[in-house]
Amino acid sequence: MIMFSNKDIAHEEEIVWLEDIHYHDSVRQSLVACAAKRLPIPWGFKVIGYSALRKDAPTHPLLIRTFNRRIFWIKDHDKYEVPDFLQVDPRTVRPGFVGKVCVTNEKF
Repeated sequence: MIMFSNKDIAHEEEIVWLEDIHYHDSVRQSLVACAAKRLPIPWGFKVIGYSALRKDAPTHPLLIRTFNRRIFWIKDHDKYEVPDFLQVDPRTVRPGFVGKVCVTNEKF
């Protein structure tokens, strides 16, 4: 289960992929509060992509001067394990659309 809905990401303008998504069967996605609408998001794991927001995107409802944005990332061992509930097929991700949750991995 993804912990946010399409409504939470409705102000996305584009998904910026830093790697070719066809090399990844699944990626983790997290909704994070960021100070910028479009800049890359620093993260502790390998970042595969991130969302960029429209100019009219509202600020986070509780955190001053921040915006809700998605980050797509992987852990080193992800390609060797069955995806967990936080992973999505990156080929199904669109701005404002969560994407298809991966529940199995066809490699196994």
